[in-house]
Amino acid sequence: MKDVGVSVQFCLAHLIRDVKFLTTLPDLPTRLYGKRLLDALKALFQVIHQHETLPAEAFGAALAAAKAEIIRIGRDAAPSRIDAEGRERRREAQNMAKRFRQHADAYFTFITTPGMDPTNNAEQAIRFVVIDRHVTQGTRGAKGRRANER
Repeated sequence: MKDVGVSVQFCLAHLIRDVKFLTTLPDLPTRLYGKRLLDALKALFQVIHQHETLPAEAFGAALAAAKAEIIRIGRDAAPSRIDAEGRERRREAQNMAKRFRQHADAYFTFITTPGMDPTNNAEQAIRFVVIDRHVTQGTRGAKGRRANER
């Protein structure tokens, strides 16, 4: 990602949802990869919940260790199987590994940036608009768009 001097926090809730999806797939190695990632994410939240009881240095070290373990599993433990035609058969796991290789730190900006939320609250703020569009099928003309803007 291009550095423009802005802190980026990818939504951790979306990452967790996608990891949980991996645990539902029929391919056993992919499910196990998802389970290992999910367990590492749970360990991160166990550390976060110990914030009040741990000294600041120990808390920071524990957060860094939990983050490093998640990234290590995400990047390096994804199963792969190439078929006879040279195509990847475990695409979901490899896609997740690619996300970790490209954007791992963006999922954990909240650890090092005070006041940064681990989820995407901006998305929650416009959720009602998205639901309304799905329910009403949106607008089809300029007149409807003007009415909807109001």
